[in-house]
Amino acid sequence: MPTTHNAATDSSRFVFTEREDSYGFHLEVRDGDAWRAVTAGGNALVAGSSFDLRPSSVSESGDGLEFSGSRAGGLSWNGTVSPSFDS
Repeated sequence: MPTTHNAATDSSRFVFTEREDSYGFHLEVRDGDAWRAVTAGGNALVAGSSFDLRPSSVSESGDGLEFSGSRAGGLSWNGTVSPSFDS
């Protein structure tokens, strides 16, 4: 079973799922007592005609997630995401 990491509020969550050599994400909403996916799985953080920005590492940090990766040419990157509880 693939590794997953998520950042969640009471009604929604941002889920990273491990792929062969990277992570992709999907979004879910609470539907009664269960979570229901509302986007396709395996999405890149940023997708374009010339690149696919996907983390190679994801870890949980407090209520949020930290992720990082690298691109051809030696460009390393990192980022964080955390839930916002504002209405």
